[in-house]
Parts: sequence; structure tokens; C-alpha cells
Amino acid sequence: MSAEPEPLRVSLEVWHPDCWTIETTEAVDVGILGRVVARDVGSRSTAFVTLYADRRRELDDAIETIRSSPHVHDATRVPRTGPGSDHARPGNATTDLLIDHEASSQISGAFLSRDFVHARPVDTRDGSEQWVLLTKQTRDGVTESLDEITDAQDADITVTGISRTADDTNAARFSLTSLSARQRRSSNSPAPGATTSGRNRFRRATSRPNSTSRRPRCTNTSTRRRRSCWERSSPRPRLLTLVERTRRPRS
Repeated sequence: MSAEPEPLRVSLEVWHPDCWTIETTEAVDVGILGRVVARDVGSRSTAFVTLYADRRRELDDAIETIRSSPHVHDATRVPRTGPGSDHARPGNATTDLLIDHEASSQISGAFLSRDFVHARPVDTRDGSEQWVLLTKQTRDGVTESLDEITDAQDADITVTGISRTADDTNAARFSLTSLSARQRRSSNSPAPGATTSGRNRFRRATSRPNSTSRRPRCTNTSTRRRRSCWERSSPRPRLLTLVERTRRPRS
């Protein structure tokens, strides 16, 4: 009897159009952890998310940005209760929100319908989503599925790591609900020995629709290089990433 193959852990960086989480983290220096997305009646969905930032003011700005999104119908703060709820998480100001939004603004269903499941909450920061997924597909199956999602959703998808769960020895030690921004960024790094050779395969090269709320699109489809080009073409001052802010000298 042959041994059952270990599931694959797939780490992705994802951009897709008309997403209120991506647009919010482009406009405000915050991160958004997606906890739960539930389909509601008709075309609406409800999401439970956690916003994190260095300062409370940035959280307030982000909430106003979310409420003004054409893809969002309502955003309600969720008070924290229970033991330890009054203690700040290390290095961050945080708040929980319940969001009523258009289901079409999310890409989750495209992954779930292709035999992927969430291994961690989706972490959106700096205008892109960080996904960690589990699947029983083969590597070729993962490649085919990501190609389909890229075409169907007009998305840019970069594979940052693929590994067998048995080889990902550090994955279960991290809890995204209790990490600082720097620790959270480190925890999303590929495990030692993880495959990253496919990281350029799934970037969509077609034009994206422009909107008045989005910075000009660069012709280079690399996510990191695209952000650099946005920074050069945007009249706004560049927003520092959470890691960069921790490295700034104190006056």
C-alpha cells in the first residue's frame, strides 16, 4: 500500500483589481488580516478582519478609507472582550472590523473552488495580498490552477514558496494573531528548502483598468518593481513599509 502524499503548502503574493483591502493598504500605511469571509444573500459577503498599524491615527484613516470604498456597504468595529483584550500586541495598534462588501471584490472563491484551503489569514499590506494555502494537488496541478485564476480574475500571482508540509517544520510555531509587523513579515518567508523557482510564472501582462483612486500602472508586472514605479510616478510622498519604519533612526 503506497503512502499518502503530504499536502503542499503554497505561499503567494497576489494582486487583483477592485479589491478594497488592496486599495486601502495602497492609500494608508496599514496592514489587514482577513479572518473569515462568509457569503451572504445575493452578491454581498461579510468579512471579519483585523487592521494593524504603528499608530491609532493610521487605523482611523484606514477605516474611513474602507467606508468610502464603492465595494463596501458597511464597516463596523468589533470590541475586544475577554482576558487579555486590553493588552496591546507587540509593536502594533490593532482593531477588528466586520465588513459588509460586494462578493465580486474578493478572490477567495477562485482558490477555494480549486481545492485550496487557507493555512493562515490573508495578510494584505503595501498594495498586495500575502496568501499561505494548503492543497493536495500536485505541483503541476498547482501550476494549472494558478494559471486559471490569473486569467479568470485578471490577477497578478507570484509564487514565493512551495513545500511539502512535512518539510515546513517552522510553520505551526507562528501565530499571526500575536506577532508584530516585523515578525509577521518574517513568518511569511518560505521555509528552508522550499521551491521558489516558479515565482515569475503567473503574472498577468495585460492592461488593468485605471481608476481615479489607483496610482498609475507600470508596464513592468513585477509586484515589487511595480510599487517602485508607482512611487516614482505618484505625486504623494512614499509610504514607508512597516519594516522600513522600524529601521528609521530616532530623533
